[in-house]
Amino acid sequence: MSKNETRLWGGEGYRVFLSHKVSAKKKAAELKKRLEPFGVSCFVAHKDIRPTKAWQDEIENALKSMDAFVALMTKNFHDSSWTDQEVGFAVGRGVPIIAVKLGLDPYGFIGK
Repeated sequence: MSKNETRLWGGEGYRVFLSHKVSAKKKAAELKKRLEPFGVSCFVAHKDIRPTKAWQDEIENALKSMDAFVALMTKNFHDSSWTDQEVGFAVGRGVPIIAVKLGLDPYGFIGK
């Protein structure tokens, strides 16, 4: 594991990128916490990016090194400039994708 990956994900384990709108940041943080005992390391942007790091670079690093992708589908998920791009990145990498319905039906590539 590279230094970048260790910084983003912590130690060894299954790496899951949690895509969400800021309105779901508490739900994302709670899911991250609940999955840790099972050897799952989750990337939650607002919790895992240090203020000195470039936001987009860190998100791209996490997307490049994730093992799986989870989209927390809140009503305003599609309104973000970032979430749909994160989904597209995951689809392009061919990692497992899980859409969690939290007020919005999965659509597009994650709707199948």
